[in-house]
Amino acid sequence: MLSNIILSCILLWGFSYLFVILDEAVDNLIEFIRFKVLKQKVQVYRSFDIFDDLKTPAMREFYLKFYRFFLHVKDFPTDAYRETKWFIQRGKRGYADCDVWSFDHYLTDVFIGGIKQLKKNKHGYPITVVDEKYLGEDGHPTDEGDRINAENWDNILQTIINTFETASKIENDHWYYQETNRYSEKRAEKYRKMNRELRAGHPDLYEEGFGYVLTKAECKQYEDGWKYFQKYFFNLWD
Repeated sequence: MLSNIILSCILLWGFSYLFVILDEAVDNLIEFIRFKVLKQKVQVYRSFDIFDDLKTPAMREFYLKFYRFFLHVKDFPTDAYRETKWFIQRGKRGYADCDVWSFDHYLTDVFIGGIKQLKKNKHGYPITVVDEKYLGEDGHPTDEGDRINAENWDNILQTIINTFETASKIENDHWYYQETNRYSEKRAEKYRKMNRELRAGHPDLYEEGFGYVLTKAECKQYEDGWKYFQKYFFNLWD
């Protein structure tokens, strides 16, 4: 039974390898005939609409899915090796070689998860958030002060979390941020209009949240999170 499974996997990988190589060879042959034999001009864009090349017929979409399946099968040994190596690297040093290719993206996800867990499981708050007006005669926070200090620390952590989540949206969904001291409502409206046109023209490519333009108040909140992160960096422990 096991030998049949192993043999089937080997045959599937062999067929996938040949299929992908044949597909690439056909593409290269077509390109050679068009541009070398027939002397067609290479066009970067086929029209003024640069997204025309994504409007493919249903049969081509089906073929691409078919091709990508065999491509993944062909690349499985290499991908498995890389994923295993990266898993070990993260366990040994906290990051993998691939993470450095987009280190901001990797660290953003790490901070979001880590600070959320700190906020959920924390057992107190740093002395740096203690308000002196809520101290008792013994120099310790009163019960009311203890509650208020804890709430303030929760709010600070949540603001930092919100900032990293916004940073993730800026990276992944192309949210548009402006520095508050140079914020331009005219520029913001320009990007809102552009994004509405993109979504209207290509609803299959752009989801509703794509290219969201932050308001001035949201930009201020985003910047506050970075300030808190810097100010309380050495308090991010429990």
